Amino acid sequence: MTTPINGVTSGFRDSAFTKNREHPVHRWVPWIAGFSSQFVDDCLSKYLKEVDPPSAWILDPFAGVGTTLIESYIQGFNVLGFEINPYAALASNTKLQAADTDPNALQAQIVRFKNFMDRRLASGNGNPKSLPPIGFSGRTELFAPSGERQVLFALDYINAIEAPAI
Repeated sequence: MTTPINGVTSGFRDSAFTKNREHPVHRWVPWIAGFSSQFVDDCLSKYLKEVDPPSAWILDPFAGVGTTLIESYIQGFNVLGFEINPYAALASNTKLQAADTDPNALQAQIVRFKNFMDRRLASGNGNPKSLPPIGFSGRTELFAPSGERQVLFALDYINAIEAPAI
């Protein structure tokens, strides 16, 4: 649905980021200053319909959490973004990596992780290979020993995953 401004319809859907709450990857990180994925899609469709995506680049000098980069990448464009906010840059990078992740492979990995954790925690014997990070302490314990053991077993599993995006 296009948004009328002063009674005139622009042909673009609502640009407000709030619409991104409806989309799996975009809803991970709400970003008030961002555009909706639908608006970005409309812009790409309207202004770049004659462009061959694999031979073109989309530059986003203020990438935020990557909505423009993700939508462009999904449509086959090469993308390059800059972001000064480290949190937003991390979110954008993570979301871009997720765009190439096979959902079935991720689901299979989740099942393997659950089975791994069930086996490790049910046996009660054996110790994790991972160690708590240096400085992972304070005046009080961050985890009970059993909780720390679970976290360290989880790190063992995560560190053994060969697919970086997963």
